[in-house]
Amino acid sequence: MTSTQLVRFRTLGIICTRTPVAINTLGTNGFYTAVAPLEKSFQLYNMENLHLIFASKEISSKHGISSVAAHNEFTLASAGAKVFVYKRADVVGVLSLPHEEEEGDDGQLRIFKLLILGELVLAAASDNTIRIWNWDTREYIKTLSFDAQFNLTAILHPSTYVNKILVASTDGRMQLWNFATLSLIYEFSGLSSSITSLEQAPAIDVVAIGLQDGRILLKNLKTNTNIRHFHHDGQCPVTAISFRNDEGSDSAMMATGGADGGVFIWDIEKGRMIVKVAAGENAGDAHQEAVHTLEFLAGQPVLVSASGDNSIKEWIFDAENGHPRLWKSRTGHRDPPNRVRFIGPEPTTIITSGSDGSLRKYSTIQDQRNLEFSRKNANAKKFGASNEEGIPNPIIHFDACESGNDWDDVVTVEANNQLVKTWKLKRGAIGNHELSTSDKSPAKIASISPCGNFAFVGSTLGGIDMYNMQSGRLKKSFPKNQLHSKAIVGLAVDSLSSILVSASLDGTLKVWSIKTSTLTHTIKFPVPASAICFHKDSNIVAVACDDLCLRIVDVEVGRIVRELWGHQNRILDLALSPDSRWLVSSGLEGSVKLWDIPSSSLIGSLKVDPATSVSFSVDGNYIASSHVNNRGVVLWANTTLFDIASSSIPEELLNVPDQEDMLITGKEDEGEEGDDVNHDLIRLSTLPLSRVQLLLNLESIQKRKRPTEKVEKPDSVPFFLGALSSTTSDMSFKAADFTQVAANTDVSRNTLLDFNDSTADWHGKVEFLERLAEMSPSALDLEIRSFATSDFGPFLDLLLNNTSSSNYEFLQCVLNIFVEAHGSDVIGMPKHIREKLTALKSKTEESWRTLEDLFHSNLAILDHLRS
Repeated sequence: MTSTQLVRFRTLGIICTRTPVAINTLGTNGFYTAVAPLEKSFQLYNMENLHLIFASKEISSKHGISSVAAHNEFTLASAGAKVFVYKRADVVGVLSLPHEEEEGDDGQLRIFKLLILGELVLAAASDNTIRIWNWDTREYIKTLSFDAQFNLTAILHPSTYVNKILVASTDGRMQLWNFATLSLIYEFSGLSSSITSLEQAPAIDVVAIGLQDGRILLKNLKTNTNIRHFHHDGQCPVTAISFRNDEGSDSAMMATGGADGGVFIWDIEKGRMIVKVAAGENAGDAHQEAVHTLEFLAGQPVLVSASGDNSIKEWIFDAENGHPRLWKSRTGHRDPPNRVRFIGPEPTTIITSGSDGSLRKYSTIQDQRNLEFSRKNANAKKFGASNEEGIPNPIIHFDACESGNDWDDVVTVEANNQLVKTWKLKRGAIGNHELSTSDKSPAKIASISPCGNFAFVGSTLGGIDMYNMQSGRLKKSFPKNQLHSKAIVGLAVDSLSSILVSASLDGTLKVWSIKTSTLTHTIKFPVPASAICFHKDSNIVAVACDDLCLRIVDVEVGRIVRELWGHQNRILDLALSPDSRWLVSSGLEGSVKLWDIPSSSLIGSLKVDPATSVSFSVDGNYIASSHVNNRGVVLWANTTLFDIASSSIPEELLNVPDQEDMLITGKEDEGEEGDDVNHDLIRLSTLPLSRVQLLLNLESIQKRKRPTEKVEKPDSVPFFLGALSSTTSDMSFKAADFTQVAANTDVSRNTLLDFNDSTADWHGKVEFLERLAEMSPSALDLEIRSFATSDFGPFLDLLLNNTSSSNYEFLQCVLNIFVEAHGSDVIGMPKHIREKLTALKSKTEESWRTLEDLFHSNLAILDHLRS
């Protein structure tokens, strides 16, 4: 079962995945780009400022992208056993295996490395082969195979080695092949560890070899000798290598990346390590996962690194000691976000939090506005912003209010911490206050009033505290004798900051008066509540309960007004639309359901990875969601824009596990072409609406087209001009010309199809109507006005027999023109003509009453739904 109301629009917050990034140079002015592959598309970044240039279209494959390579404006992306050729953002070709191999492919073949050499592309595959295509002509050329003991891990084209490639294996061996002749040239002696990476050094014949045990060897291929060797601390596997090649360095420099996310800088001449940018938050700027891409930009003291922690960073070497510093970076959530909310009066700002401890802001219209909230504050240490290892505490809940105040306007709740942090949305940094629970138990939930002046903190023991956001001081605590007995799971404040709604695991929803701190309503549920969503304008609250039911509570009267059933596992989050007519909810079974609250019906369902959080934009155009296996924020477009035409889904469908999208197909009743199911039905014509309107308003249109000024007679020409033209042009008329003109003049009369033939049977004759429908409005008007009195009878018979045909509105237009043109003539006609007009009037009124009843019925249904 799918939802036609929601369509996936785009994904925010994914910078790169665990697939290596390709760095490309465009032109001769040093314009560098980075191709960052995603699941089934890629993003192109400008390396000068790390701004997103564009995101490509998705590939049509069940496999995700496993490697990319770039050449000028073309990008090659492999998925499964195919290579997709992009020109900028569009797919322009696909490189496939030969037909016999493609039929035998069981879907397990995977290309993990692409190497572009001119018009050729070499693809290292998981079946221990290298496939070669001409990516310009899309022609498959040949296959380079290796023995079963040689497990391919890396490939490299050594500089100046024509038609040669160097390949490495897991057993430490390297082989030099001529891929043009498919011949092995030389096999180097094996090393004691698996080879993980190969990189060409600035010197000819020299390559760098990275090993699984953390060693880096500089080897001369021509002499088969080792020049230098280095090793990572703790035998950290080498994942990437790059050499600095600008003129600003006093000595040769090499950078290597480790599996722990660290970046190592080496002095090649002295054979020592200059510095290590270690992994972990204590290092401040390092990656958190293995560095899969490391490359110095040609001619610049800039190092680009990318990692599976969803980040791309640029390091600049401008210090005298040769140490790099972080210059620019684009980062996203390292772990999937657990909460997402639209913030502010405009539907362009989204705030997310995650178990990685980061708080981030995303823009839906400009990618450059995305940022991570900074923790660099003098008071951050006393707030306990990070644990002893320097890693930020996981954020389990947050709330924000873009009120425009000068004080903090975001609060975050961290796992197993009684301190609630405050943040400043405009500055994008941590604030100056900590809000503690009065009962000293860990904070569970926090909420900010719409005015931005107050914050409410709920604890795991059921306590509720109210703080002043400007001063950070405790204003009041709600009475203990009326509080919840278990942890608070939801807090919300109305638009006037006069009512506070709280929900708890004790199965109650309580409504408080903020001014007097008194309890006004208590609503009990049969099971504990897990989450709430409060609509501040209409004062209704949606509550997710542990019995998989969504309950709608009217806060004003303090009772349950709706119950929505349909989820099959725990409800994770819910959100109300801006007009409080729709409710979107996500369940652990992997569905996002859309509910119509007035009719209490399910109107849409999406089968996705379990969505941990959902949120409506303030204008209702988009829904944002976060998922367990996705580091980004998915935007869903609302295709109806809340022009709701609700339709209930049958009850039996609600009990069917929607494990996959359902596609319903059916066959229409068989019959002859053109046969009608019901001859009494009224059907409209296929003519454009503008054609019918033009017929009805032809007279006014013709008046509007008349010239406003009188046409002046042209000046008489000299007598000799006519004589000159007659000497050069043939002005004589031939008999054939008169014949053609006469034939054209008879077209109008031939259209009447022998109306004067009194023996003609006009019942069911639609040829004449088809001829009329094909005519232009002006010609049709002239045709009807040209009727003689002898044509009236057959014409009225034709209209009587086709009043309910498939040209209903067209026939009404024709009848309108006929009455307008010949109404005065019909009065003096014989009695049988007037009787036909009377019968036609009765039949037309009967058809109109049928349409009118349908119109009134549909209008009544729409009014009911809108109310």
